[in-house]
Amino acid sequence: MIDSGPLVVQPDRVAIAGDWHGSISWLQSVIPRIHREAPEVDTIFHTGDFGLFPEAHGKGFLAAVDFWCQTANIRRV
Repeated sequence: MIDSGPLVVQPDRVAIAGDWHGSISWLQSVIPRIHREAPEVDTIFHTGDFGLFPEAHGKGFLAAVDFWCQTANIRRV
């Protein structure tokens, strides 16, 4: 078997983001804005300070990321 390396999916367009710090209010404004200004973006490359915390707020943040990405047709962050 020949190893062809990792599977690479080519996104149409990528938005660069960072410093969300687990802020649901920030992401619910930023993700729809990305979609309004560049509806062809399907990937957000997050550079750091995402805000992944183990407690309930962290789980709520991830659920909000999923919701807003689905609404904006963002396939991955």
